[in-house]
Amino acid sequence: SHHDQSDAAGAAAAATVVCGFCVVHCTAAAAAGASCPEYLPTGKYRTTSYTDVLNTTKKISAKRPNANVATGQWIAGRATFYGTDPKIEAAHVACGEPAGQYGVLAHGSCGYTNGDGSLPYPADMYAAAADTNVDYPGSCGRCYQIRCRSGSPENNGRPLRMSDLQYARPYQIKDNQGRDWPGNPYEKQDLFYTKCWDDKQVITVRVADSCPCNYYIKFTGETRLQPWCCGGNNHFDLSVFAFEKLAHPSYGVMKMEYRPVSCGTGQPLKPVPGFINMTVYDEGIGAGWTFQPYLAKNQQLRASSQGVFKSTGLCASLSKGGALSFVCKRCAQAGYQPFGKASRLKFWIRSDTKSSDPFASSTPPGKLPPLKVFLMNHEKSLYCGKEIMLSDLGAASKVKKQGPWTLIDIPLTSWRCNEGSAGNRANVNRVDFQNVKDLDANICMDGIQLV
Repeated sequence: SHHDQSDAAGAAAAATVVCGFCVVHCTAAAAAGASCPEYLPTGKYRTTSYTDVLNTTKKISAKRPNANVATGQWIAGRATFYGTDPKIEAAHVACGEPAGQYGVLAHGSCGYTNGDGSLPYPADMYAAAADTNVDYPGSCGRCYQIRCRSGSPENNGRPLRMSDLQYARPYQIKDNQGRDWPGNPYEKQDLFYTKCWDDKQVITVRVADSCPCNYYIKFTGETRLQPWCCGGNNHFDLSVFAFEKLAHPSYGVMKMEYRPVSCGTGQPLKPVPGFINMTVYDEGIGAGWTFQPYLAKNQQLRASSQGVFKSTGLCASLSKGGALSFVCKRCAQAGYQPFGKASRLKFWIRSDTKSSDPFASSTPPGKLPPLKVFLMNHEKSLYCGKEIMLSDLGAASKVKKQGPWTLIDIPLTSWRCNEGSAGNRANVNRVDFQNVKDLDANICMDGIQLV
């Protein structure tokens, strides 16, 4: 998850709302090339907090635009942004707000981050889906086309007011293209209005994170409300670099339309249920799947020339107990269930160990990595009845060698899901490739498919 402040930062931000900090910090703001927001006093307009307005019921709004439409049809929605941009960060700090409150793009809940913290996909393609969106299950890796619509973003079926957001005028700063904030022609009418750069412009984003309505902070035990993502509209959090392509970031929120598309071809997809690619990985992550390595080092989601036939592959070094884990979040529900629809799991795998020293790793060059593969339900921690060791495959499995690579083809019945707590394969939405040896396992994978 992303852009959630610490307790201290949240308190500091709250304090700046109620004081006249624009006067105090005007010199610093001018140095940062910014004009601080002007907050409304309680009175004529400001009668509730924006949290109350955005989340009056804490339930999915019946007035939210319908997302279950025909393939290719645009769906009405709303977008905010996340991710640190140096120019915006400097402006907010100069105006007395804490640093880092918009979060970072790396280490999102879908796991699309390399071991060194770099991003395997362009920053202006990253987006987060609200977990109240009707097609949220399996949203990781799914691509959407987005276009801005000049007008007032809606919540619970009504246009947002300036007073809903507690300020009369937002931050005014040039964006990264040197463009000024275009202004709000309906400011005097207390109507929040976003002017798009071009209503015809369409961008494509890939879901790499989630925006939970109720965000649990495990370090403090606190559950924090994120009202933008609580169901008042179909909502996405775009990376600040994606948002900036469509509208000035000083607006903070835009009215928009979206539709799911193929990441490879751009062809529109059926919106509900959301598209799940039965190919988990092939030169990149498949739509519907997270990349969740644990106890791993030097992982690269898109390692150039490291895949089969020198294509792009997935490589990592796994410590004992570490694994490459792929999850289709919330996909055990009807309409999704990728493991229930498939009969076999296929994948290419090879050792990535460079040294011939037998003590360098548990994966000698040219040998099949001796990993354990298990299936489970991610959310409920339910397991299939058997785990598969690649060093001891049954007769029903198929093995094909090609250079340093091995193609493994295993019937899903081999995991005996009906004999475990998972109950059946339809309840399964996660597969792990785990190192159970004492020495590190250096591996590369490609072509991971459910067939």
